[in-house]
Amino acid sequence: MGVSSQALASDLTVSSTTLIQGLSAARDGEEVTVLPMIERVGLDARKIGNPLFQDLSLHVSAWGRVTPAQAPTRLGTAADLDLAFLSGQLFDRRLSLKLGRHVVFGGVARARQIDGASFGLRIVQGFGMSAYGGLPVFPRFAVGRGDAVVGGRLYYRASIDAEIGASVLQLWDGGATAQQLAGMDLRLVIRSLTLGASGAWSLIDSRLAEADVAATWQAVDSLQASIGVRRTAPDLFLSRTSILSVFASETRDGLGGSLSWQPAPNLSLLGEYHCLRFGAQSGSEGADLPSEGGNEALVRASVLALQGLTVGVQGRWLDTPSNGYVEGRIFSQWRILARLSTALDLDAFRFRDPINGHRNSYVASLSATWTFAPSWMATVSGLASVTPYFETRFEGVAKLVYRFSTRTREVLP
Repeated sequence: MGVSSQALASDLTVSSTTLIQGLSAARDGEEVTVLPMIERVGLDARKIGNPLFQDLSLHVSAWGRVTPAQAPTRLGTAADLDLAFLSGQLFDRRLSLKLGRHVVFGGVARARQIDGASFGLRIVQGFGMSAYGGLPVFPRFAVGRGDAVVGGRLYYRASIDAEIGASVLQLWDGGATAQQLAGMDLRLVIRSLTLGASGAWSLIDSRLAEADVAATWQAVDSLQASIGVRRTAPDLFLSRTSILSVFASETRDGLGGSLSWQPAPNLSLLGEYHCLRFGAQSGSEGADLPSEGGNEALVRASVLALQGLTVGVQGRWLDTPSNGYVEGRIFSQWRILARLSTALDLDAFRFRDPINGHRNSYVASLSATWTFAPSWMATVSGLASVTPYFETRFEGVAKLVYRFSTRTREVLP
């Protein structure tokens, strides 16, 4: 009995990205310029030879930062893992497994990053299930919420265009139940019409945490229209052990649609509008408080002006009870040569109510990318801004990327 060479073949891809960033920071009440260096490394090993799993693979993505000694403490040395997990399949690929730091998708899990394990199982005739458990992972500088999470989803997939699922999630924080959600999701494609719906119910509060219903119609290749309604209660995605959860429970509703049209091969148009409604409930009595309305609209046009040069304009209007703004934006992308491209973005805002005494905000950015060798790429970016939060701000980033892949093969007798 032998093992085929294909079973023991492996593909290895390694990437390395170096970023040098120039930015302003405050130290001892004075503004200083610092140059932190960030290194990102990635490793993907696929089809790792083994006698048990099919498609066994290893994925690692990590970063580290070093900042000169004169920089503020919060910008000092740091490092973290974004992803680090093993994945494989068993029983003729009916059972898939993941172990380590990874992201689980589907149902009320949304896209949740965990340190733990997850599996997916195709049961029979379109029925399947998935489950996961472990420690929640939060971005390095974010506030952690929860110290253990489990969940799962049961689904029926009639075809690639039709699927319905039910899911649950339980989160603990400090030994107490912090979040408990149950949800349903649906996706259905009928010729040129795509229907989607999802919802999440908080079992702790007996209240709708999130609901989303949308329909998209592809009338012809150049015309697409969509309409949708959405309800979100952001407080129900906070831990019940958080002090923020004792305050008023807000709801955010939106109803609207969008229209995308390409009247000519080099011209694209987009228009969106949403009617918004912001409500609240008393945290102690549950009584409804008066709701307030808002509006959000966007128009965008982009044109392929020359070969490799795309230019666009965008306008946005946002009106909410807390504040609002009108935005104007000009952007362009230009592929000068096969290996050299640039991008320009000019953004201006006019706020309805002053922020820190200012009603205007201006941001400009310019970047250039050069692929100077098959495995090497360099990018230089600059940003300048005048905003209500920074009187003036200048930043620069230089990025060097090296990427290579190789294939190894081992044959056992």
